[in-house]
Amino acid sequence: MEGLLHQLGACTSPPDNAAKVCEHDHAKVRAVGEVGQTPLYMMNKPFFPKLNKLLEETDMETFKAVLGWKVMRNAALYMSSDYVDVMVDFNADLYGVSQKNPRARKCYYSVQSATPWPMAKLYVDKIFHQDNREAALEMLASVRDRFDAALSTEVWMSDEDRNAAQEKLRQMFFQVAYPTDKDDQPAWPRETNDLDGVIGEDFFTNYMLTAAPPWSAISSALMRSRTGVTGAAPRPSWSTHSMAPTTMGCGFLRILQSPFFDAANSDARNYGSIGSVLGHEMSHGFDDNGRQYDARGELHDWWSEDTLANFDKRSTCIADLFSTYSIDDRHVNGKYTLGEDIADAGGLKFSYQAFLKKEPRSQMDKRIFFTSFAQTWCSVQRRKSAVSSVLSDTHAPSKFRVLGGLSQFPGFADAFQCPAGAPISPVKRCSLW
Repeated sequence: MEGLLHQLGACTSPPDNAAKVCEHDHAKVRAVGEVGQTPLYMMNKPFFPKLNKLLEETDMETFKAVLGWKVMRNAALYMSSDYVDVMVDFNADLYGVSQKNPRARKCYYSVQSATPWPMAKLYVDKIFHQDNREAALEMLASVRDRFDAALSTEVWMSDEDRNAAQEKLRQMFFQVAYPTDKDDQPAWPRETNDLDGVIGEDFFTNYMLTAAPPWSAISSALMRSRTGVTGAAPRPSWSTHSMAPTTMGCGFLRILQSPFFDAANSDARNYGSIGSVLGHEMSHGFDDNGRQYDARGELHDWWSEDTLANFDKRSTCIADLFSTYSIDDRHVNGKYTLGEDIADAGGLKFSYQAFLKKEPRSQMDKRIFFTSFAQTWCSVQRRKSAVSSVLSDTHAPSKFRVLGGLSQFPGFADAFQCPAGAPISPVKRCSLW
């Protein structure tokens, strides 16, 4: 391990004569684990004994083949057409996608993937509608208010746990559309400019400069990881380990525009779509994983045994429901998708309550809300890809996110006057919040 850290902390020259993205060795990284230095936390203690056993029992040629394939699989799309064609055949067999991306599309997504922060800054400065951000912030506050009100009446939580959960919700720091500081002023991370002057002349070189670890040992992303490994991240900072604002995702910039959201849209459309997404993200703080972290983000058992038992009983109902859904006889693993399913249910409920509280709503308004929720997950997917996602995705397939979410929410049945006992309006429902 000591040798590995020394290698990771070294400022090495790129093997292809590309520009260096580091200026010096990272002494603090090399000293991790030493007495008086940054401690080394082993998140998976059984890993290294098993790795040692694997190294002892596997011949070197097999290791070379596996590691070579991993490098090639990620680098091939940035190389000449011979390599790209091989990956097209591979993806056709695995995902059912048998055509190359058009050049313009490949260029766009390559830039988006490799340099998301400079791209996001340009987008915000030149195109993004600021009115959308203000409308989203207002909606965010109203959805959080409804979540807080729901927590205050949850009978399955003890008084102490309920109060602690409300405090966690109130302590959540939200950033909408782009990174901001504690005073809500733009605060772009160093990734926005750290490639200035080092971008090369060819596609593959720039891939190597920007590829995420561990695919590139010389990448700027790895340099940032080394620099930040011994320091504490300020709380009001955009997580640069997650998506940049222009990446499609929950509450980020690209989803704060039409057709998902627009300040000019009706409340029914906005609350049904993005309002539910905002509530979804808040609910993640209290799903099967998020509920293990307290208001400070510290991992420990802060719920009582009775509260936890009640949570397990209610969440098991949700997991069992989603496990009944299947594609080509491949069943969704409800335990695996549980966090997302809990968040969907919470987001739908709190957004709908915020929507109703804002002003009186007609029956048609309510129906548009739920239609907008369903349209948010409308997608087309090849069957092979759908089956693959059932086996590996932490989200249930979009169809079941809609059916599972709406069938368990009484407000939907009321809006569309669904008779009790109908598939979309079961007599017995799962309910957490």
